[in-house]
Amino acid sequence: ELKESYANMSEADKLKCVLGAAELKTLLENLEAEVKRVMQHTNGSISWRRLAEQIAGGERNAQPIGPDALSSWVMGKDGFRYIETQTLPQCTTERTKKIRMKWAISFHMFWEGAKMVAQKVQVLYTNIDEKWFYSLVIRRYNKVVPEFEVHPVFHRIHHKDNMDKLLAICAIGFAPTNNDIRSGGRGYKILITRCGGMVEATKDSYKRVYNDDGTYSYPRIEENRIRTKGQSYFENWEICGSKSKKNGKAKFNLSEWVKNEYTPALLELAQQIEQETGKRVVVRDGWDNATPHTERGLMTVIKERNDEEEWLWKVQPPNSPLTNACDAGFFPALAKVVTGMQGLNNRGLYLSTEKLWALLQKAWDEYPVEKIARLFIHQ
Repeated sequence: ELKESYANMSEADKLKCVLGAAELKTLLENLEAEVKRVMQHTNGSISWRRLAEQIAGGERNAQPIGPDALSSWVMGKDGFRYIETQTLPQCTTERTKKIRMKWAISFHMFWEGAKMVAQKVQVLYTNIDEKWFYSLVIRRYNKVVPEFEVHPVFHRIHHKDNMDKLLAICAIGFAPTNNDIRSGGRGYKILITRCGGMVEATKDSYKRVYNDDGTYSYPRIEENRIRTKGQSYFENWEICGSKSKKNGKAKFNLSEWVKNEYTPALLELAQQIEQETGKRVVVRDGWDNATPHTERGLMTVIKERNDEEEWLWKVQPPNSPLTNACDAGFFPALAKVVTGMQGLNNRGLYLSTEKLWALLQKAWDEYPVEKIARLFIHQ
């Protein structure tokens, strides 16, 4: 049949077939060079299907080698491996390089000196940061098994910007063995605080309910009520250095948090370590250089505390997330635990902020301190 079809073709079409076959033969002879060219051009960021299409000269062209055979051949090359897309800290300006170099030198000198006084002094290395946690996290690989009556769950949200969330500020610590980070040590969960406060509702509020024609209303019925006028509810606040209100909006005052919540918790932990080790505890405290963290009023409060306790405060260099134990590992791990609990405790459904906060506290309580120690060693 194939010969018959070829015989019935016009001379022009026969010429196209001959030229096409010759082109495929040439591609096969230069296959390795072509694969190398495309992979170098894309830095390996290409699927096997698209790689086969590019070698063929386009998705509509006949492919001299299919995606499966191509993947088997390339994966057989020495040193082949899969890697994830990776990011490195920004370090492009001379100013950033100098700040980071200065921080790295002082970091090294501090810990070399700390080892020299390890018989009498225990250094407690801490890290503080904030993170927004969302009531719904997009998960891949949710299981759908109709035979088990397990079906997709759809979450209806008016707009992604209306998704409930809460801001939590966390403080974790690490006490290295003999003040030598490379020798391991003990991790500590110092404090987790929800950023916000109780406010009084100024009016009754109700949920939005959509009609079949796309219109919506706010039925003023009890089962649809969100808040009652005069009753208190928790309101999320963004952080601010030393002000409780800015531009007419309530803010989470970091200086008050440091004085009234964080420092008492830190002193309690320091006393506990002193009783266990018989050594004087010196705290090396710090966080990143976000604008609220470097506000003058806040830094004055921290300086007064450190002068009194003879503690240290070091701000991380700019664009250096790897020096932040919370950002580098603790927050992603905590968010993953909360997402897992969402499935087990709330059937994977959208969480109210109160449920989200309850699960976040549970995740905090259950998170192993051994993993916190490894986060600091990873730095």
